[in-house]
Amino acid sequence: MLFSDFLVLAAAGMFILGYLIINQIILRTMLLIGTALYIWYYAVFDDAPLWPAIWASAATGSANLIGMLNLIYRRSAWAIPKEFRDIYRHFENGSAKVGHGSGVIISLRAA
Repeated sequence: MLFSDFLVLAAAGMFILGYLIINQIILRTMLLIGTALYIWYYAVFDDAPLWPAIWASAATGSANLIGMLNLIYRRSAWAIPKEFRDIYRHFENGSAKVGHGSGVIISLRAA
């Protein structure tokens, strides 16, 4: 097996694993790794790099990275308005129980 064959198979494997994972951050990370491996393949496959494929993969990888950074930001305390940051520590994984034994749960995530 040639090194370029290994790169393609590893990139495809990252994409397959990424699509099987539910967690958006991990999914996007796997796709970024796969994209980087594809770009590496396009650079070493032939005597001359496959520039259109490299630019297209770089564009999709950049869009994925922007989306991942947006997800990370939305899950962080920075996304909470200042007037509500004092109650942020009472929340666990995006939801908090209201009252003692009330059974009411408020979710910060969109349905």
